[in-house]
Amino acid sequence: MPVPLWFDYQVYMENKLEQMQTSRSDYSMDKLVAAFEKAGFSGEEGAFRHFQKWGHCEDVSPNALFDPEYYYQSKAFDYFQQKGLSEMQIRSDIETYSDSMRKAIADAGMDAWTHYIRYGTAEGIDPSETFSTNSYMNLKLDALQTSDPDHGWTRAEMLAAFAKAGLNALEHAVQYGTDAADPRNGECIFWQDSAHTVPVDVNNEPLLPDDEILPDDEENGQDSGDTWPYADDAFFIVGFEGKNVIFDDAADGTWIYTGNDVIDAEKSSTDSSDDDMCWAAACSNMLTWTGLSDFKDEDATMRYFVTHFDNQPMSFIDGMSGYFDLVNLDSSQYVDGYLLPEAEENIMNSVVWLLSSGYAVGMSVSEYYGTHALTVWGASWNDEAYTGIIVTDSDDQQVPDPTYAPNSLRLVPLSASVENGSFGEYIDYALAAYGRIDEIFYLGSSTEDADIEGA
Repeated sequence: MPVPLWFDYQVYMENKLEQMQTSRSDYSMDKLVAAFEKAGFSGEEGAFRHFQKWGHCEDVSPNALFDPEYYYQSKAFDYFQQKGLSEMQIRSDIETYSDSMRKAIADAGMDAWTHYIRYGTAEGIDPSETFSTNSYMNLKLDALQTSDPDHGWTRAEMLAAFAKAGLNALEHAVQYGTDAADPRNGECIFWQDSAHTVPVDVNNEPLLPDDEILPDDEENGQDSGDTWPYADDAFFIVGFEGKNVIFDDAADGTWIYTGNDVIDAEKSSTDSSDDDMCWAAACSNMLTWTGLSDFKDEDATMRYFVTHFDNQPMSFIDGMSGYFDLVNLDSSQYVDGYLLPEAEENIMNSVVWLLSSGYAVGMSVSEYYGTHALTVWGASWNDEAYTGIIVTDSDDQQVPDPTYAPNSLRLVPLSASVENGSFGEYIDYALAAYGRIDEIFYLGSSTEDADIEGA
């Protein structure tokens, strides 16, 4: 029996072992393999037959892109929102809604995998947080329409073709994804692989643009429209190695990606006690990323700031110092500091170096109504210049309870000019919709042995 590409023997056996260990903590991989062999399920082909007969019924995932628990939750969001519930209502009791969806699917004689096979692709249900069904199908439709414009492919026709071939989006992505979903088709996509990590030179230093000035859109014939205008950019997003991230047009001059894998503390939309604490949200993100927070995540860290600090503007240095004093963290445990654009020849070079070296990075920008704090997670660039910066913003998707706010990355276009400062010429950068970069703050754990002198 041929084993399909979407079945990952190693992942399946590890998932099966994890299931067995919930009731028998001493169960080992050797025992599992031996039990499979004794039951006639030897090797990769045997494990695949086991999945077909038993595994999918037990919600044991056959690959890293399918997460049964996540699928039940995704289906719950889709179903109950259609019934009129808000995302916040569902998220506030997601276990109950997810369990009810699990029961409904079981009552229909299916499990997570078989439901996804039969209905998931057509319904646009995500099988895991690392794979977006709708985004993938949009890319596939774009590719079909581009390669065969005379045919006039529609989404319904494409879905029918998938069904006829017995394929779902996930299976198709595993078998044909790199061709069918070219990351330069349609939307702006960060597709992380060996070609899209930070380029380095012979000294293992980041290989960055030669030219310091951002090219003008009109002069280069680039039209932003609803896609990222620089299709050939290199992208780097810290913490997203091995993942594909699809940015959607936010209709405000930026592009957005939302996912549970994003660290993004938010302010409340109704509680005014954190109105002037964007700096605290950025500090919370950086503390969480570096492992220096005393709390479980960025949202809990942000609540600590709100309850222990005044609601007023504050610099990164003062905010971090105040936090470390309160939690009694010795200064030998971390490294921090700040950089000014006018003191750097090209501050974006330093930003990428810091991120690729393991530091968390915060940024102060000048807006028309004052200064605002952001957390920096990456950048985009081509051979000539930096084209964008990737940030999280505590103001962009607020809800009454920040714990339930969506976590989102924003890809923001950069503009640049040469200015004269006290240290000579430097590149002055501004973010679309945000303003000029005033200051860069960095934070790192001293246990990582990071060396800031290389910046």
